[in-house]
Amino acid sequence: AVQDSIARGDIEGARRSQASAGRSAGSAERMVDGLPFQVYRNLPPLRTAVQEVRTLAKAVDVVGNRVLPALLASELQVPTWNGRVDAGPFLAAQQPLARAESELAAVDRMLTTMPRSRIPQLAQARTDFQVALERVRLTVREVHVAAQVVPALSGQQRPQRFFVALQNNA
Repeated sequence: AVQDSIARGDIEGARRSQASAGRSAGSAERMVDGLPFQVYRNLPPLRTAVQEVRTLAKAVDVVGNRVLPALLASELQVPTWNGRVDAGPFLAAQQPLARAESELAAVDRMLTTMPRSRIPQLAQARTDFQVALERVRLTVREVHVAAQVVPALSGQQRPQRFFVALQNNA
């Protein structure tokens, strides 16, 4: 929902969706650290499933309460065109995007190495989350690359000249 809101240009809607998802993720994280789960993780038949649930809850919590809020808190806006590209927003975005990319990679490693139970519902939840995570990772990566490249192309260090040619074979 957050990424879809951003794609529509609805940053406030994305922030609302993230806040709601973050509260749910935090609640799940606290729940799997509670007494029942501490007891269940010591029972051999349930150990792997409990570890899988705890890892999923931790991964969702990291994305929902650390990565997305940091990205949405920044005032990254596409600058208005005034004949020149303002590199400032792209430069300001580089550090938060690098941090988000690093944290998302850590979450991906966490999911890749977590124990896997044979419970179909957990397998489906893991797969769904990994698909969504990959979408976010790719988007963050693309924006991070753009934030690194645009300042150089915009003439930030020195004036740039570009020749743009279009050909129509019709």
